[in-house]
Amino acid sequence: MQECFGTGKLTQKPVGSGRKLKPNFLIVGAMKAGTASVYRYLEQHPQIFMSLIKEPWYFSLCEQDGTVRFPLPTNYDNANRIFTQQILNAVKPDGNRNTTIHEWDQYLALFKGVSDEIVCGEASTSYLYTPEAPYRIAERLGHIKLVALLRQPADRFASSYGHFIKQWGNNRSPQNLHEAWDISYKPGQTMQGLYFWHMRQMGHYHDQVRRYIDIFGKEHFKVYIFEEDLYQNEVSLMRDLFAFLEVDPDFQSDTSVIYGITGKPRNKLGGNLFKVSRRLRNRLRPVKRYLPHRIRRRLLSTLQAFENRLINKRETDPILRAEITEAYRSDIEKLQELLDRDLSCWL
Repeated sequence: MQECFGTGKLTQKPVGSGRKLKPNFLIVGAMKAGTASVYRYLEQHPQIFMSLIKEPWYFSLCEQDGTVRFPLPTNYDNANRIFTQQILNAVKPDGNRNTTIHEWDQYLALFKGVSDEIVCGEASTSYLYTPEAPYRIAERLGHIKLVALLRQPADRFASSYGHFIKQWGNNRSPQNLHEAWDISYKPGQTMQGLYFWHMRQMGHYHDQVRRYIDIFGKEHFKVYIFEEDLYQNEVSLMRDLFAFLEVDPDFQSDTSVIYGITGKPRNKLGGNLFKVSRRLRNRLRPVKRYLPHRIRRRLLSTLQAFENRLINKRETDPILRAEITEAYRSDIEKLQELLDRDLSCWL
């Protein structure tokens, strides 16, 4: 496919307030690859406006009924509707409802708070995985810049299992990572099987990345590697990202807090305190839009830092990790060529 766009310069600047402004920047993925942290670091920059809602998923959803437009398992034509109804629209045990948006006017309302920022954007990790998303983005938003963070696929899958436990509890199958990987090959048998089928497929990055490069060109699509770029030197990553977005690259975000961590409570007390913190987050949710940005950010970072101290990272059995990695080897090798970047740290 021919590239749709030419130069790497931003052509649409979000100007003024009270207008129906479109974003000129998106974080498109991948899930469980550090996007929550980058999103929080970006919103600190005075020249950047990030939507109050992370993960609106607009370009991954059918505009008529909000059905998610993920790829379909073989012989499972109704999978996306079932997935939407039972996963995306579910009220989770922590009381948190998904905040997906499928109507255009509601989506534009995410950016009504823009004043004199140069860049406005949002982060929806579903966009990288959704085949239709880059085409819809190009149609609706045109000449914008996009960013993807990619993580070692086996570790990303393990983190997705941790997220499953965090959101829906561990009193339902799968009971461990090995079982989650096993049922990911059986999407038609259980809802959990369908969920982990998607989580497994999300780790096959090559075709997902190629779609964006084909449509937008490499000069508009920035790819970072979680292990080498974010985990090892988040300050350099943010400076590079600010330069990519054409805002002041010398601004230094507070990167001391890591967001979106999954793990298990250190002990029973830690688990109870974690639940209290989550309930406090949910009580703040209806009013946080009315809080000054600085206060809102400080509250969130304080709660996140508190929660991080209550959990331990889930360790993956090295034999199972090697088995999962091997399933992705061919895709990783193709991705290396596409990005012209050594990904031997993943193998």
